[in-house]
Amino acid sequence: MTSRSLNWRLFFLVALFSRSQSSNNCSGRKVLNGQEGFISDGPEMYKANSHCEWLIDAGSPNKTIHLTFESMSTECSFDFLFIYDGNSYNSRLIATLSGDSPPKEVTASSGHMLLYLFSDRNYLKMGFEARYKIFDCPGNCNERGDCKNHICHCKNGFSGDACEVKNCPSECNTHGECKFHSYKLQSCHCNPGYVGRACDLQVSGTEGLGQWYTVQTDKKRFPPRTSHTAVFADDCIWVFGGFDLNVVLDDLLRFCLSENLWESLAKPDHIATANKTVSWPAGRSGHAVDSYGDGFYIFGGILGDGLHSNELWFFNITSLSWTQCATESVIMPERLTGHTLTAADDYLYVIGGKNEDRIFLNVMYRISASHPDQWERVLAKGGNYPLKRLVGHTSVYYRHSRSLIVFGGYTQGSALFSDRSKDILSFNIDDLYWAYFHSEDWNKDSTPRHRAFHSVVVMGNYLVIYGGNTHDHSGLEICYSHEIFFYHLGCHVWLNHTYFTGNSSTGGMPSKGRFGHTAVAANGNIMFIIGGYSGQVLGDLLAYKFPSAIAGFEDNCPAVPVAGFSADHCEEYSNSHSRVCQEDPECIFCNQGRVDKGNQSCIHRTRSELCVSGDFHDSADRCPGICPVLHTCGACVSHGKGVEQAAELRPRRTYIQECSWCVKEAKCQTNSAPQGTCLSPVQTESGLQGWWGGLSANLTTLLQCQLEDLPAGLHLIKYRDPQNSSFPDEVSIIRKTQGTTGYTATKLIESAFIYSSKFLGYIHPLNTSAFNGENLTLFLGLKSARAVLNLSLDDSESLEETVIVMAEAPKFNSTQASRKSGLAVFPVVDRGHKYFIQLATEQSRPPPGPQTSPVEATITLGWNGGLHQSSKQHLITAEFLEPYSNGNCSSSYNCLACLSDTLCSWCE
Repeated sequence: MTSRSLNWRLFFLVALFSRSQSSNNCSGRKVLNGQEGFISDGPEMYKANSHCEWLIDAGSPNKTIHLTFESMSTECSFDFLFIYDGNSYNSRLIATLSGDSPPKEVTASSGHMLLYLFSDRNYLKMGFEARYKIFDCPGNCNERGDCKNHICHCKNGFSGDACEVKNCPSECNTHGECKFHSYKLQSCHCNPGYVGRACDLQVSGTEGLGQWYTVQTDKKRFPPRTSHTAVFADDCIWVFGGFDLNVVLDDLLRFCLSENLWESLAKPDHIATANKTVSWPAGRSGHAVDSYGDGFYIFGGILGDGLHSNELWFFNITSLSWTQCATESVIMPERLTGHTLTAADDYLYVIGGKNEDRIFLNVMYRISASHPDQWERVLAKGGNYPLKRLVGHTSVYYRHSRSLIVFGGYTQGSALFSDRSKDILSFNIDDLYWAYFHSEDWNKDSTPRHRAFHSVVVMGNYLVIYGGNTHDHSGLEICYSHEIFFYHLGCHVWLNHTYFTGNSSTGGMPSKGRFGHTAVAANGNIMFIIGGYSGQVLGDLLAYKFPSAIAGFEDNCPAVPVAGFSADHCEEYSNSHSRVCQEDPECIFCNQGRVDKGNQSCIHRTRSELCVSGDFHDSADRCPGICPVLHTCGACVSHGKGVEQAAELRPRRTYIQECSWCVKEAKCQTNSAPQGTCLSPVQTESGLQGWWGGLSANLTTLLQCQLEDLPAGLHLIKYRDPQNSSFPDEVSIIRKTQGTTGYTATKLIESAFIYSSKFLGYIHPLNTSAFNGENLTLFLGLKSARAVLNLSLDDSESLEETVIVMAEAPKFNSTQASRKSGLAVFPVVDRGHKYFIQLATEQSRPPPGPQTSPVEATITLGWNGGLHQSSKQHLITAEFLEPYSNGNCSSSYNCLACLSDTLCSWCE
């Protein structure tokens, strides 16, 4: 993100540049010394490995150069236009532009502006077109002041380097008074309960819901920065550290709602102390923060010398003092950046991050927040795979589910590559169990793209995501997202933000995105956005005030029950029509009215018993709940515990289902009738009772999952070349006899990997009849792999024999099984008889040279049974399939090999 990190020391002489007032090509070095001009890399796509330089010379060291862009198109995060305020790479870096987003105007005040275009060898784009102008004073003072000695002397009512700031916009909206500060600058002095440059944001009421606000833009009192931290505590926003593209910052600033301005807190070495050692953390960026008690903690980050830190500091907002913690801890976390620090109950949890060797870590640490002396490693009891190697993600604590909710970030799929993620992970702090929320099947248009270095806050029952780095080669090269997304933590659906925010052209929604910013929640319904990066570091303070459908105002006083108070926000919707009610997933509409009021009404879904005759308008896709997004037994019972509607007053009602795990269906279901009952024995795809007999087990505890979760299906085991049969690379249980093997399509470096796989387990014929009265048999379908199918005469491995051998072919082929002895493929089809099966497939090694396209093998194992009288070949379904079990657990020396036997479990 900054050329200084590359330690470029490139020097050049102005005399070596060719002189021109405009340049429309990318070749070598050029000087432009006219009072205005045009710069471009050329009318066509720039070349691979381009290195082009332009120097704008204003002719005087104090003149100002303004650069405005007409177009910008480079490969996001890989091809950059670096801009310096000066004539060398040692000058102050003021912008690092990338992607398709139109940049804001860039200004240099040194009399020189150096532009450097860098591209790698991939994804060539159209480059940029820009125009520059040179002024004696910044912006020619915008005709709001006089230019004297290259400094703007602004007229009354205006300020800023270019007199671009109106001191009291909109006359303070009648919510304040325009006054002079002690440092002789005008600004709005807001009435109690209002903040903002124009006193337009009410922080303690219901005015202006669903609107964006520009609260402050004072770059002098809040220097622009990215990769900083921020918390909201004691009615103030507290910001520490960050990076301004040139230096790592060590300042601590606060913005108190009562003062409506930024204040820098003095470092202790500027304060007289008596026989007392004062402490202050070194400047850092990419660290993590969370509030606790009467202050906040920070952990880790990159220091000014480039080294990473594993220091834990606490700042007390009452005494305004720092304390370093855990200095003598026996266990110390690694030195990290890009991690998260999250307070939950009495603990601080550190998740993810990368170390100085750029290795993404899968280790979680925690420490007592009340007695921060000793760190400990957190050993998750389940849900560990895939590994949680994340950088630039977010983590928040959702107290209703007792879980840390993790979203997005970079995830490391291999040693050479990392990808942005849009996954939602949850860690239950009581059970120490990870879960993955499979919520992508609903409201796909409202699902955010993969992103990192975004921000997240919890508002009401919603996870609110804003901004982030969202580069996607398959779409627009948008580096800086301006979007906001809402994920309901009870219904587990993504919602279209326009329902809450209106169109992007209304409500003051920012049109320019950012990442590396911070967001804090305040007063229950306000989100503040602080700083960040969008090609230039930002120093603004924005706010979004959420509508009541998301969250309501909360003050700092304990809730006191009020007669007639209802925590049901759904009642605020009009009764005239159910449409508005139905747009809120928390609400249902009583079609025949309510038993307590008699009129049609919109109420919270946790109060459905109030609808007359239980008749209400709803649909499953509006609020599927947490159970369908949990796909393993442990995740289901750990994260599907529900929530009680507490007797004490709450700002709003909470909806979280209680779930149970149906073993043979391998499905997490609502633990309430009728949806919560597992399927009847004959509710299978074939209509036959499964091999297990009777009703599927219904599990509700982790111990039951460990002992009784014996699923239906076959093991699918995958290996990379060279195959090590004792060390699988992937293990899963499939409920239908089909699979694919091949390298990850987005990682071309893996094209050298060859995959082999095995279907392993048992087939139960269950006395099923075959197609048209034929003998029951198997069919193997195959493409782009060779295969051997072995089938035993019973459930023993010792009697297995080869029934199909298929050579590799580029097109899909199918072959029928047969035994050399002439016996039927399934000599006995009675219920209770099962056959051991092992299907081994292997891809061929590709020829030497570059691979033009990935090759994926397709494998299907079909048969002519299962009451499907309309087709001779079809897949075998779960009621006929049993995973492999042997019980020789001591022969497995790693987790995945252990999990290839259902009678074994792995202990770490």
